[in-house]
Amino acid sequence: MQSPTTVATRARLPTEILNAIIRLIPRDALPAILSAHSVVYAIGCKKLYQRRDLGESLSPPKTILLLKTLSKSDADRPSYLPHPKSFLRFLTVDFKYCHMTSNLLRLITRALLSVPHLQKLALYLPQIAKLDVHFPYHGWVLDDLTEPICHEFQTNLYCDAELKRFLESQHDIRLLTLFWDDDF
Repeated sequence: MQSPTTVATRARLPTEILNAIIRLIPRDALPAILSAHSVVYAIGCKKLYQRRDLGESLSPPKTILLLKTLSKSDADRPSYLPHPKSFLRFLTVDFKYCHMTSNLLRLITRALLSVPHLQKLALYLPQIAKLDVHFPYHGWVLDDLTEPICHEFQTNLYCDAELKRFLESQHDIRLLTLFWDDDF
């Protein structure tokens, strides 16, 4: 059992030193280390969540778990622990080669609605012509995103009324990149 002096000394360790230590830890080892202490969590959470890539870089279960984490409310957390979504600045959602379900698309929308300080969003969904009756169209993901959510936006979505409506509501966008791949 640790003495109260040891715990108090650990809590007084300068933030800069903890930051330097956390920078040396591989990203995939961070979740286990963040559970060690609330101070370590508060510092390490920034490295873990500041820049996230969803899609090919994460397994499907981890992607779903991350989207659920981002879409949870702050009321579900202890007040002394910052919510991971408050650190997220750069988000890439790359599912252009995946089969999308409506549940996954709704989860993506909920996560995007709940992230407060996003600076860059890259949203790549399967490119399927809107009029193709064999496949669903995914542009409705943007329908509920009526508040400004980012400063940079990249997408491969079909240029139509849904995308136009979304872009008109994004007054803070400074950089817009639209992609279209003719191979689809």
